[in-house]
Formats: sequence, structure tokens, C-alpha cells
Amino acid sequence: MKLFEGCLLACDVDGTLLVDGVIPQNNIDKIKFFTENGGIFALATGRTIGAVSSVTDKIDCISAAVLSNGGMVYDYNREKILFETRIDKSDYEVMYRVKEAFPEIGIEIHYRKNVGVYTKTKETDDHETYEDLPSVVYTKEQIENVSLNKIIYMQNSQEDNKRLRDLIEKIPNSCRFVDTSVTIYGKKRNYIEQMPIGVTKSAGVQKAAGFYDIKKGNLFAIGDYFNDIDMLNIADISAAPKNSPDEVLKAANYLTTNAENGAVADFIDYLTKIRRK
Repeated sequence: MKLFEGCLLACDVDGTLLVDGVIPQNNIDKIKFFTENGGIFALATGRTIGAVSSVTDKIDCISAAVLSNGGMVYDYNREKILFETRIDKSDYEVMYRVKEAFPEIGIEIHYRKNVGVYTKTKETDDHETYEDLPSVVYTKEQIENVSLNKIIYMQNSQEDNKRLRDLIEKIPNSCRFVDTSVTIYGKKRNYIEQMPIGVTKSAGVQKAAGFYDIKKGNLFAIGDYFNDIDMLNIADISAAPKNSPDEVLKAANYLTTNAENGAVADFIDYLTKIRRK
């Protein structure tokens, strides 16, 4: 039996696997080692299918992905969506109200491999360039004809974030709104993502573990931000880069080196020592 046979490692992307678009080579090498020894390496990210190609192009041994913060599970070996959720069209009203109230806030829409922009700003332009996302601008009428997995609101400041949150709370909806963060071109960007209620990384990772028949004791996870905490809590062994927020560090069993130095490689080395005991 191989060292990691029957094991699944769920790995956050931005701020964990890569920083500012760069994947440390030792991460790539250790992920290959993990999969060659029988492990299932799965991305666990807020990104959608179309937004992870810049990662999968560099790492060709990725088995699966928990996408849209848990709203979709995708199998790369079979090129098949195993699970997905979509936003009820009645909840698009939040997006329409945000556009009307805050035309300076960028709005990006995602559905399967497709990416669109409802409000185009410098933030959406930077995000699309960074993640190599081919996108088009959508009108309200066009959006009504598509079934969205998630919506991203891209604001420039904490003040905008608070104003946006205040507006969202006043609009009836059945969605979950999650704060996410990514460093693009050396600048930390703050987003709010709208997803169907019940969507979490932990729920998505648990679904993936079920699809791959992962037994108790064999589920691992690593992440660096608040939307990773629930995933870290349900893993049998979890890790976070040591420069993560305090709340994230408290949820992790093991603290790795900073992401830019190869946090994922560090975690796999740690797991290797445990498995060899």
C-alpha cells in the first residue's frame, strides 16, 4: 500500500498554494510526491472552473477541486462536475441593487467555466488579468438567462465593504455572503462573494471525501483565511501558513512556513513524517 493511498488533501489556492500568482516550485514537487504515493490532491478555493486553469496548467496531477467556496466539486480525471449549487434567480436582486447604489463597485458573475462582468472597474480588470479569465460584459437581460454559481463584489476599501454589507442586510435574500481576500500585483484585494445558502468549504470538502471514499483519519486540509476555518475544523489534520490571521491559526493543528516559502510543501513533509511513524 502506498504512503498516501486513501488520503485526500484539500488545499486553498490564493495565499496558501500561491502568492501574487506565483506557485513555489517546492509546492509543485511535493504535490507530485503526494499523488505519486497514492494521495488525492484537491484544490479547495473560491475560484470557479474557469479561474483555476492558471493553477492546473502548472500542476498536472491535481485530481479534484472544491470550487466556489464549496458550491461545486469537479473531478479532473473524468472532466466531470460531481456536485454543484446555483443561486436562485430571485436573489439576483441583490446584485441589481448593488449596481444601482454603488456603480464604483465591480461585479463579476461566474457560472461553470464562464465568467462575466456586470459592473466593469479596474478591480474586475485586474482580477481577470491575474487569473487569466476571458470575460464579457453582461446586461441585466443577459444575466437573467444564465444560472449563476456565484457573484463577486469587488470594492476598494474597508469603508466600501461596510457600506456594501449594510445594503445587503436590507435586501431580502436566501444567500450566504462571504468575505474573501487575494493579493494581486502586490496589493491585497477585499471581496464579498454571494453564494447559495449552505455553501461552505467544509461542506464541499466533505462531499468530495464522500465521492472518493475517504475514511476517518485520512482527510487533510490547509488554508490561510477566514473562509478556510470551517474546512480546517472538519479535517483530521489541518494546517495554516504561520502568517495567517489569528483565528485561522487557532483552527489549525500545524503551522507551516509562509505561503511564499512553500507552505503546502511544508505540510506534506509534516504529513509524510506522521504517515511513516
